[in-house]
Amino acid sequence: MQLSGHSAARESFVRNAKWSVILAVAIATIIGAAQPETDTTSSVNVTTYHNDNSRTGQNLHETVLTQALVQQNTFGKLFSQPVDGQIYAQPLVLGNLKI
Repeated sequence: MQLSGHSAARESFVRNAKWSVILAVAIATIIGAAQPETDTTSSVNVTTYHNDNSRTGQNLHETVLTQALVQQNTFGKLFSQPVDGQIYAQPLVLGNLKI
């Protein structure tokens, strides 16, 4: 069955949105599993794109990811998955929130 342009675009958007959620959850899971047990009350909440309203991407309070820990041979992309378009996603982090 041939979909109209609007229906095809909507279906593509829904499919890409699902992949965005799956990717964000996978990244958050991987990051959470890779970090040692720490006191979450001292972690920094990431509640917006690029960490702050200025969208600088800086986390001036980072304590876990150090230059010694993040090296080319031990840190990087684990996998990729082809999709039908762009995906814009960032895992958001809120300490002491159980889902």
